[in-house]
Amino acid sequence: MKATKTNTLFTVAAIVSVLVLLYFYREPKALPAPVVTKEDVSEPLRNVTSQVSSGVNGYLRGLREVQLVISMNDNAKSVVEENAIRMEMEFNLRRSGLNVVERRAPYVLVYGLSTQSRDSLSVYNADCHLVERVVFLREEEKPTSGLYQVWNAGNFGTVGTDNAKDALVKQSGEAARQFAQAWTDANPVL
Repeated sequence: MKATKTNTLFTVAAIVSVLVLLYFYREPKALPAPVVTKEDVSEPLRNVTSQVSSGVNGYLRGLREVQLVISMNDNAKSVVEENAIRMEMEFNLRRSGLNVVERRAPYVLVYGLSTQSRDSLSVYNADCHLVERVVFLREEEKPTSGLYQVWNAGNFGTVGTDNAKDALVKQSGEAARQFAQAWTDANPVL
């Protein structure tokens, strides 16, 4: 029974993350869409995935700003305020030299947090994704646009309900530091 509730929690977190992404990208006209050529997408996906996760091969190179979107389920909102998560993440991102903007930007850093509490224990799932709108060109096909995950990191675990607020804020800061380190590695002289 406990495993079913945990699986449901993780499924809800994934669905909320996708819905947030779809909400913020309903109107792609406002975003400049970089062109991805056939040569860019011809290498095997497993190679691209490993490079994206580690932030190498220029996927984060040249990135100057991100829009930060935070998505939390109701239980997470009852444990910690979104503003505390936002301040912790923005502080760590800006400290690395990255500009965090309020307006819509081509790159969006999405932090999803979901928790489930029972008795004196909280289970949490935290995912951080950098997405970019791209246009794919194929021979004799209409160009296709979509969201491309450029970078991701995630963590899940348990924490005592008395310590949950501080632990979840700390976890969000760690996610921001992980992204900031990947960005710094890709942009050493910016």
